[in-house]
Amino acid sequence: MYTDLIKIEHPPEAVAGQLVTIQVYIKNQYSESIYISPLSTVNGTIPVTFSPEYAIHPAGVEYYYIGTFVMPNGNAVITAWSRYWGTDGAWHIEDHQTRTTLLTGGVLPELETLEVDITPGGSGYVTTDPASEEGRSTWYAGSVGNFLPDTTVQVTAHPSSGYVFDHWSDEIEGGVSYDNPAMVKPMTERRSVKAHFREIDEVPVEALEVDITPVGTGYVTTDPASEEGKTIWNNNDTGTFPRGTIVQVTAVPNAGYVFDHWSDEIVGGTSENNPEYVEEMTEFRAVKAHFRETGVVEDYSGTIESLSVLVGAGSLMGTSLTEVTPPVTGVKQGQEFKIKMVAKNTYSESLKMGIHYIITKPDGSTIDRTEFEAWPYTGSDQLHEFIEPGIAVIGIDQVGDWSLVVELLAEDSVNVLDTRSIALFTEVIEDTSFGLGDIGGMIPMLIMVMMMSMMMQVMQDPMGITIQVAEGAGKVYGAVKGGGKGLFG
Repeated sequence: MYTDLIKIEHPPEAVAGQLVTIQVYIKNQYSESIYISPLSTVNGTIPVTFSPEYAIHPAGVEYYYIGTFVMPNGNAVITAWSRYWGTDGAWHIEDHQTRTTLLTGGVLPELETLEVDITPGGSGYVTTDPASEEGRSTWYAGSVGNFLPDTTVQVTAHPSSGYVFDHWSDEIEGGVSYDNPAMVKPMTERRSVKAHFREIDEVPVEALEVDITPVGTGYVTTDPASEEGKTIWNNNDTGTFPRGTIVQVTAVPNAGYVFDHWSDEIVGGTSENNPEYVEEMTEFRAVKAHFRETGVVEDYSGTIESLSVLVGAGSLMGTSLTEVTPPVTGVKQGQEFKIKMVAKNTYSESLKMGIHYIITKPDGSTIDRTEFEAWPYTGSDQLHEFIEPGIAVIGIDQVGDWSLVVELLAEDSVNVLDTRSIALFTEVIEDTSFGLGDIGGMIPMLIMVMMMSMMMQVMQDPMGITIQVAEGAGKVYGAVKGGGKGLFG
């Protein structure tokens, strides 16, 4: 501490309109000379004018400053501070005292009461700055004291052995505070504050509140469950989690509604992801799940720029696909394909676009799939290419005509931006030629025959054999060194 405000001297009473003179005594507590200045107000709004405004104090020296103000109509509460000029080129306020002067025949202002509670009982005590008008500065559970109106009271929690301070509640500034010391709300009326302590080995918990909008449109689940075992949360439900827990929330819409987005203390502030995470439970958290009616379409826009099909036949090296424009003719049963759609986002912002396609086979059966692009989403006036299915291929397993319906989606399956309905394949024909499947089925048998023949020749001629495979209907011909049968199998 650099300064000490020793006292404020003032007359015991005055009349309204009278020029009142006060003296403020300040001492330099620092080891060197410093500039010191007083500040003072009356009833929190009327300034006190000092002469001089500031002075240089040698170390350990006490000066007094003379201040004046015009007496208001009623009681006058004088508040004074001492301050010093720091090396950073700024004034720093350090101390304050409060005194009351009265009009002739006036009465002292009514005092306001502060009550302090401790939980759990016996886990600690509280000190206040300033002390109450009764001189109380140490407070235990249930302690009360009185302060002048508008006094700002600082409270400090002191844990007993085996306990640590956790937080303040009730009429502390901000409602709940983990700061220690903390400030009580201004003493404009009766106030009560509660100091919460916990055992050193006890894990502290924080509360989560879940809100639903509109009310009754869905509910939320959490992973993990709360300390109370709650996993299903409706509107205004609360529960607690160990401090520092990462909580995942999932929105579940009721019939007729779809999830729209999260707000409040969700990671990122708002999110359209479901499930999503609440901000780390280091303090009280509240999240809100927003739902909307099914069929409520946002004003998004986009177009299908082109549709094509990638068709090919399988081989030992995989499937080689060629891009063609439907309808495609001359396709054979047993070939494979993918759908390719190029879409454009014509909305003013980025969109998460998706594809919904229905393929109808000649017998009337269908393939119905929906896929959305991954983040980052398509920017305004940009193109996105969908190739579906992503990893697999679709086999052409029926002869006849195939058709395709494609929808361009935005954000979810409700928002359909564009639609195409086309003939996909016309007159798929049956493939009766000898193909890869026929050879594939014979390969294990051929290998077995060849291995048995080679073993027999090695036994007859340990110098080795030469196998020559010729094309034929499943027969293997061999030229055996040193002579021998020419036909195997």
